[in-house]
Amino acid sequence: MSSNMPPITRMLKTWREQRDPRAVPGFTARYGSRQRKGLTQRDMADLTGVTEGYYGRLERDQLDSVGSEFLESVVRVLDLDEAQRTHLWLEVYGFAPPPRPHPDPSTIDPVVSAIVHELPWPAYTFDHRWDIRVFNERAARDYPWMLHGVNVMIWALTYREARLQLIDWEETWAKPMASQLRLSSKSS
Repeated sequence: MSSNMPPITRMLKTWREQRDPRAVPGFTARYGSRQRKGLTQRDMADLTGVTEGYYGRLERDQLDSVGSEFLESVVRVLDLDEAQRTHLWLEVYGFAPPPRPHPDPSTIDPVVSAIVHELPWPAYTFDHRWDIRVFNERAARDYPWMLHGVNVMIWALTYREARLQLIDWEETWAKPMASQLRLSSKSS
């Protein structure tokens, strides 16, 4: 890779080429099996909900402004760790990202937490606002967005990867969840 490329280009291209498409939840179900490793710019654009040209401009450091939600979707799709996330934010914005939201462990019943962690299948709990409270390793493996402190409803209804991961997204997930939100707002 050319050393005269902008640092953001080298970082994103390297991370994108290292990402196994089979590890992206819902990717294989949506696009089929792929033998080669790495995501294309087109894959990244589709997975983050932007055009290929827009994503390409991010990778070439040619965007005047980048929304933090879009940048966080890049972080999720590429499964970046906290150090990589920080480097990306520093390149794009010139400052470190805000900390990811995490539930306060002192407000979680230890018995409930122990039960969730011992279950042999993906399990999690959430509060009245649908913020994740506690989740087990299997849930983190199958629903990696939980590692990013994302609200269940926000993820399921607004994140592009939810539409890939949740089978029959519109009928089985979006409509019932929208109904739950309407009922909740009426009871408030």
